[in-house]
Formats: sequence, C-alpha cells, structure tokens
Amino acid sequence: MPLSNLFRKPSKPESPGHSSAQGTASQNKQVTEVIKSVAANAIDGAGDRLILGEGMTPMQASLESGGKYILVHPAILRELQQRNIDPFLIYEAALQMELESRIKRIDLISGDVDRLIQAWIGRPHQQAPLHVRQVLWLVENAGAYDYERKGNSWILKP
Repeated sequence: MPLSNLFRKPSKPESPGHSSAQGTASQNKQVTEVIKSVAANAIDGAGDRLILGEGMTPMQASLESGGKYILVHPAILRELQQRNIDPFLIYEAALQMELESRIKRIDLISGDVDRLIQAWIGRPHQQAPLHVRQVLWLVENAGAYDYERKGNSWILKP
C-alpha cells in the first residue's frame, strides 16, 4: 500500500460493532508495517558493520570500504513530515533490525559521539539532525541488544 493511502478516511461508514478504537488500532498496525517495510528497504550495502553519519557520508564510506548504511528516499521523508509522522521512526526501525540481526559493529564516521551527546543534553531530541538522533538512540538502547560503546562505535559483545 502506498504511504499516501495510509491516512485516508474510510469511504464507507463504520459497520455496527466496529469501533473507532479498532479502526485506529488497525491503522496504527498498518503504519507500523509500512515503517518496517520502508526501513528494511532503506538499509543498503553489505558487510558486518553499519555506518552512521551526516548526509550521504555513510553511503560514500560504504562504497569505499564496505559496510551497510541507512538511506531513506527524500520523497518518503517529506510524505511522513506532511502527515505529521516523525521520519526518525524509519531510522529507529532500521537500527533495531540491524541490532536484532547481531551486526558486529556500528560506527559513527562523521562527528564525535561524546560531543553530540553533550550538545543535546537537556534539549529535545526531536529537534536534532537524524544522524544525531540515531546516536542518541543507540546510547540509550544498544546495551539492551548486547552492544558496548567504544568511542564512536558500538561493538557486539562476544
């Protein structure tokens, strides 16, 4: 289903016994499935490391030295923003997929993790650039997937 169809109101009235809560739950499930699908398609490259960074830097590094990266088509990002859906949900889903797949390492190649963390203490994470939000998410969540941070990398524990 195209992303643009997700939030259209149903053309027929609710049937008896079908509550709007059920409709909302169904719609949320649809959105979740689309986000997972887009996230799976946004992961490209090959290898046992995921490269994070600003803009096209991860893709360029992957092409030069191998690795995976996350790249979401700008039209999809715009569509999500127009519908007041946080585009970071796709990046978060992609990160979760890679962590669940037990990828060996995740590297931030542009910026310094400690400086990024310091810069966003007490500030709304939703306002941070996407690559910074990925770092902040990893800082909070990677340990639960058995990853340990070492400098600008998260390494899967043996």
